[in-house]
Amino acid sequence: MTLTHDDIAAILLPLEVCFGVLPVAEKTEYALAIIKAGIDEARLRKAVAYLRENHNPRHDGHKIPYASEIIAACRMPVKVDPAKMASRQHCDVCEDQGWILKSGVWREDTESRGADSALICGHCELGAAILRRCQREEAEHLGKCPLIGTAQDKFENERDYEAGEAAWREWHRRKDLLAAAQNEQGGPPIDIKAKQGYTESMPDDDGKIPF
Repeated sequence: MTLTHDDIAAILLPLEVCFGVLPVAEKTEYALAIIKAGIDEARLRKAVAYLRENHNPRHDGHKIPYASEIIAACRMPVKVDPAKMASRQHCDVCEDQGWILKSGVWREDTESRGADSALICGHCELGAAILRRCQREEAEHLGKCPLIGTAQDKFENERDYEAGEAAWREWHRRKDLLAAAQNEQGGPPIDIKAKQGYTESMPDDDGKIPF
């Protein structure tokens, strides 16, 4: 049975979950290439499962495997162990650290920067070893096991971080403009400070009650 565009889109969904969503036009190109190559459902599903575990995303913004890579994975000899064929000593996702480091993101709504964090890399053996160790420690009540991260988590953090930095630069630009305007009027410079939670000041024991 020939695969339809909708069939192929559904089978490729796990790759989009890991490596980023394909635009509609590109999904159509993928489907046309796969249909033209005569790939059947069983081979396509095996290729997707293999690429989900072994594909190392690029740094050019196109994280998901290209259609040509998916077709090549479909045509790999069945007798060859794909994991051994594509064994990599280097992980492009975590840079051989075993951890996916997430930078704290500047949030405009709170005018503050979040804390840095880390996820266990879900793309390499080093990350798997760290996960096993953390799971043992969690079983022994020595701490909670961190979450597993994917290339998609790293991509989203990089995207949000860049957007936050742009917002942070704009915040500083407005701060400088307001300060300059106030200075021209002869008053003290205006200082835009980060939003703070409400705190109630209490008078000293021997002070007057302010009401």
